[in-house]
Amino acid sequence: MKARRLYPVLLSACSLLLAHFTAHAQTAVIPKGTTVYIVQHSESELKDSVPDLRGTLQEMLEDWGYFLIVSDSTAADLTLAVQIKYVKESALNSFSIFNRRAALVDATLRNPSGEDLWQCEQFKIGEKGMIGYNFGKAAMKTLVKEMKKGMK
Repeated sequence: MKARRLYPVLLSACSLLLAHFTAHAQTAVIPKGTTVYIVQHSESELKDSVPDLRGTLQEMLEDWGYFLIVSDSTAADLTLAVQIKYVKESALNSFSIFNRRAALVDATLRNPSGEDLWQCEQFKIGEKGMIGYNFGKAAMKTLVKEMKKGMK
């Protein structure tokens, strides 16, 4: 009897989840050659601060060639707001528990009136235990890959 009551609830929950994920999977129709101004918002739970990755992102976007990057926000058709947060994650291996850094990244393309035209779901890039691994650069590379998937 309880299973019959639970079924409609589960069905509606699944449909809500499906609607949420399909809404964020939509692509944006933004013409090639649109001018973009990059803004980085950073936060860190660690003693080291988040480096300024706008130059790295700008180089990668220029290599892609879809957008024209501008240094003046008033000259831009869109603003790319990138949020980067450094966090500490604990990992357990067979020998011990150790802490390592990770970067949580999400981004939004907005028009001058503040309307979101495209949004990247938050993703995490970790150090992977490698000494000297530049996960900030890896995060920007992943972001550009997501942008390539989302532009038409």
